Formats: sequence, C-alpha cells, structure tokens
Amino acid sequence: MKPYDLFLAHLFKDLNPGAFPFRLSVETTNHCNLRCTYCPREYSGRGFGNMSWSLFKKIADESAGQECIFYPQGFGESLMHPEIRTMLTYLNENGVRCTDIITNGTYLTEENCHAIIDASVTVVTVSLDGADAEVFEKIRVNARYEEVVANVKTLFRLREERNAEFPHIVLSVVGVDEVLPTVDEFRQLWTPKLRENDQIFVCTPISWAGFLGAPYAQERKNKVRSERGPCRMLYKTLQVYYDGRATPCCYDHACELEVGNAQEESITSIWHGDKLRNLRRLHETGRHDEIALCKNCPDYME
Repeated sequence: MKPYDLFLAHLFKDLNPGAFPFRLSVETTNHCNLRCTYCPREYSGRGFGNMSWSLFKKIADESAGQECIFYPQGFGESLMHPEIRTMLTYLNENGVRCTDIITNGTYLTEENCHAIIDASVTVVTVSLDGADAEVFEKIRVNARYEEVVANVKTLFRLREERNAEFPHIVLSVVGVDEVLPTVDEFRQLWTPKLRENDQIFVCTPISWAGFLGAPYAQERKNKVRSERGPCRMLYKTLQVYYDGRATPCCYDHACELEVGNAQEESITSIWHGDKLRNLRRLHETGRHDEIALCKNCPDYME
C-alpha cells in the first residue's frame, strides 16, 4: 500500500490508543515563508518560535523504538529551522523508525535534499497544489510555482542519482475548488516520476475545527452530533507545539485542548494522562458538545 493509504488504514482500524501515539507531530518551528489562504497560523495567538534542540532531543529519545510515525511538523515550514538537518540525522541515528517531513517545497534546495536522503527520511510530503501557476500562487502566497516545481524535481533527481531507497515522495494536493480542475494535468505531469511507493494524494479541505467555515468545512454526516462516534484523533494523534504544549487534535491550531507540556512530562504520560483520558470519555459517552473545540467541528474523524 502507498504511504498515506497505510496511514489511513491504521488510523481507522480501531479506537485503541496503544502505548504511544501512532502519529506524533512535533512542531520544530511555526515560522513560515508563505501565507497560504487556508492556513490559520497567523490567527492562532500562540506566538512564533523555534523548538529548542533540548526539547526536540527529549521527544526524539522518547520516540525511539516506538511504533509511531514521527512528523517534525506543525504550523510552519520545518526546513526553515536552523537545526533541521541535525534533527533529521538524530532521528535516523537514534532509533526513530518512521519519519514524514511535510514541506511547502520552497526550501527543497540541493543541500536540503541531500540532507533528507542522508538521514533516510521515510517520507517527504510536498504540498503542491495543482498544475496551474496562477492558481497555485494565488493560494500559496509568496511561493513561485516554477521554483517549487524545479525543487521537487531536484528531490526526485537526487534520489535517483544516489540510488536511494528513501524518501518515498508524496505529492499532496488540497482539493479546493480552484485546484480540482487541474488535478488530471497534475497527475500527467508527475506520475511518470513516481516509484511504486510514491503517491499523489488529493486531500479534502478542512476548516481547522470550524475556524475557516465555508467553503472549507466538510459536509456534516447525517446524524445528530450527540450520536457521533468518538473522534479517532484522540486515540491516534498527538501534536506537540514548539513550546512543548500538546494537543490530541492536529486541527487545534490555537492549542485549546492542551493536555500537557512535553517540557515537563513525557509523551507517554501525556498520552495516558487524565486530561486526554477525560476527552476520550466525553466522546465515548456522546458528550462532544461539552468540549468547545469539538462542539461544532465539521472535520472530526469518526
């Protein structure tokens, strides 16, 4: 199965939280050079900063040997962190089994591409919306379509030249109305470059738990909110922000559901702590409406 198909298959297989989060996202930085129209980072109210090396190392050490996907990612461009190459190397050399770095592609320089290959990063997910330069640049403000395309081609080229097994490359398209008409052309452009374990993934636009509203909100399922099943994020995902604060919801850009701080607690203790267990109980008993962020969220994963 392709990387994201495997991810979704595991995400939806059960509601067992396991010993450790299946998806652990670690916000190395929330600085970003782009101002994408559907990104809420400017309005999150969390301030901006880089994760310290000591905190990153602590989390990486706790993740070593665990059955998890480690995303050095949050609401920023991870490749902008001044120590990102050291971070990726550390993950590889210290037993973190699977890594997926998500990038907007603007920092995929030859040097960074070599560093990604050197560190055996498992997956690189490039957010590359469509095949129309005008639409792309309208949505991904400050990016230049031709430059990003050239950067992505550099990653493909260097992987071949070095005969490297990794990274698997996922080209992620956010399926907003402006982009969807270009998806067929996008597939024609990139499919010839894909290996067996590479993937083009068209994802459903999200509203960041209702923050953006229409047109980004998904259509609600045909059931009363109190009859919804528990949201699977509570059982599979943990997002740690650059300052250590943690939330189980990767759409929780403002960290409203803070369940702990990785500077003071271990990931395992946060994952099995009272705050997160209480959120799970509320969902399991149909009391979603008692959680402000969940009450009107159209993005829940049932």
